Amino acid sequence: TLFRSTDMGSSREFGLLLCAEKMASEGGNTATPNKQEMTPQHSELLKAWKRKVPGLEKQMQSILSDKQSTGQPICRAHEDTIMELQNVRKSIDDSVALTDAMLHTVVARYVEGSSETLLQLSAGFISWVTDGDENRQESMPLRFDEKVPEMIKLLAARKSYGIKARNAVLYEDSDVNALWCWEVENTSLLPVAMKSIVSKERQERTKISKKIKSIQRLIQLIEKGTELAKINEEEEKLMKMIRSEEAARQKEEEKQKKETEKKIGRAH
Repeated sequence: TLFRSTDMGSSREFGLLLCAEKMASEGGNTATPNKQEMTPQHSELLKAWKRKVPGLEKQMQSILSDKQSTGQPICRAHEDTIMELQNVRKSIDDSVALTDAMLHTVVARYVEGSSETLLQLSAGFISWVTDGDENRQESMPLRFDEKVPEMIKLLAARKSYGIKARNAVLYEDSDVNALWCWEVENTSLLPVAMKSIVSKERQERTKISKKIKSIQRLIQLIEKGTELAKINEEEEKLMKMIRSEEAARQKEEEKQKKETEKKIGRAH
């Protein structure tokens, strides 16, 4: 977590935090003074916050580094996907026209969860379908290589769950810190057995994104240094997420402990 008892700084810094909050409350004004009007107590408090910035930046980078490998396609290897892929290959080999319905299914299952760029994804999909077979490559529909990228964009959106540059090119940016991920709009195209897994992964990515953005916002407010009340508000948003994560971890730990105890009991 971001802040444990050992991470809160000295007792003096924490005392200053309480003092500043009490002063604002007693004064009947929750707004933080502008930088020009800042009291000595607020100045000390801001210094304490600024000392936390390197730790916050390190925590954010740790999350980004940990999640950079999570943008992996999760439906490509499923048995239902392989069966659909074989049907597409057979149609190509038998010179049977490929319907949009057939292609939409395999495209959706190929792209879901991938972090690749559109160019990489399109080339990879064509290679996946043809399986390196030269005859099959020659039998592909006319301008198939142009059709695939448009089909991908029609079926899925590429979303950033991390930190992307302002000038990032949506379909081709490859910055790992952006945590790019393709998500299919119509999940009925995915294997039935994978839908719950896909849903959980999307929920997890959303949580991660909110946490990263909260840390980023907190750092920006500290560096701005003029709105201490907002700093406290943003920290509380972050701590709420961290408390939720900790509670979930504790519950899972307790669950595992009980299961282990049951196994030991049955063994005896």
